Amino acid sequence: MPDSPASAVRTPLDELREALAWSEARRWWSERDFVDVVVAAEEVAGWLGDRRPYVKQHHRRAWTETVKDFTAAVPRLGPRVHAALQPQLADVETTFAGFPGSSDAPDRQPRQDALAALQRRWADPVVLAAAWQDLVDACQDEATAYDVIVARRDMFWRLAQFTGRHAHAMSVELCSLLDRSPGDIMRARVKLGDIEAAPDGEQGECDQVPDLSEVDVLNLCRRLLLQPPGTANHVVWLAFVNATSPHIVEKARQAHAVRRPAAARASTRRVFPSAGRTAGGTR
Repeated sequence: MPDSPASAVRTPLDELREALAWSEARRWWSERDFVDVVVAAEEVAGWLGDRRPYVKQHHRRAWTETVKDFTAAVPRLGPRVHAALQPQLADVETTFAGFPGSSDAPDRQPRQDALAALQRRWADPVVLAAAWQDLVDACQDEATAYDVIVARRDMFWRLAQFTGRHAHAMSVELCSLLDRSPGDIMRARVKLGDIEAAPDGEQGECDQVPDLSEVDVLNLCRRLLLQPPGTANHVVWLAFVNATSPHIVEKARQAHAVRRPAAARASTRRVFPSAGRTAGGTR
């Protein structure tokens, strides 16, 4: 039991930490309720890229419903993401107005071009920063409805996928900063170049972790989130699969035997009794 009622009060950082917790068992909180704009755009692109000829009586309904799903997903975007994507969203809205309509052969190319321009923005750090701030704002406002937090949370993680970083590792890194873990704050500041790492066994600036405010912690998370991946000089892959496989071990033993001198192999050869005999003679 908590010592006082105040200790049980959830803070905005608690809400944000919960939203940032990544679980493979439940990646998307909204998948049973509504389709987000990233998924909806993929569905529309899939129909537009379908190589089959468009047959109005078979395809019109599916195309129309898919476009409706996308249109319905746009208002669920956070205000900052919507503003960042406004030019592309407006182009898509104009291009898809009334599509596919009653045409027997609707023109796909203009729609594909407009949608592709929007989808290219998914990987833009500006859009990811906007999604991060939309999520933070939603968690900080006590009046925010749960389904709004769900939509902002899923949009953030959809866009985070396009950074190429591992979702679970990113989640652990951000949540540890929200917990104000001194060691993780120090490592984040070193990674961002705010301070230099002290030599092993020595104390330095990196051991003096300041008492960061909530604003400072959120800013540190945002900077770490948007930091581009580092460039490595060399990447070495070591693949040693099935090292204990009987087949691999037997091949290695045979290769070793071939390389040994014939005399050495003969000196260690065992003589087994022939069939019907024991080691001491005929039975």
